[in-house]
Amino acid sequence: MGGEYPDLWDVELASTADKQIGNLPGPGREEALDLLIDLAEDPFLPGAERLRHYNNRYKVRFGRGERYRMLYDVFAASRKVVVGRIELRGPETYTGMDRW
Repeated sequence: MGGEYPDLWDVELASTADKQIGNLPGPGREEALDLLIDLAEDPFLPGAERLRHYNNRYKVRFGRGERYRMLYDVFAASRKVVVGRIELRGPETYTGMDRW
């Protein structure tokens, strides 16, 4: 995403996140796509929170009633953002995060 615009961050979707964004209902998908554009401009969005026990992992809430979560890693040295999950908040949202 950031190749021809040097001030932008490179945003990548992990394979799981790529599948999850496709499964979101229309309005949620649109908002998630808008968030990806926002991440390319600045991954430290207002409302983004660093996750405890992780140095570079963040979450941002979105969707009606902030029901969805986008979890992503920020690599400042290379100006890269890797989105690992995009899903409805539930009991499994924060489990197994060490595998992506």
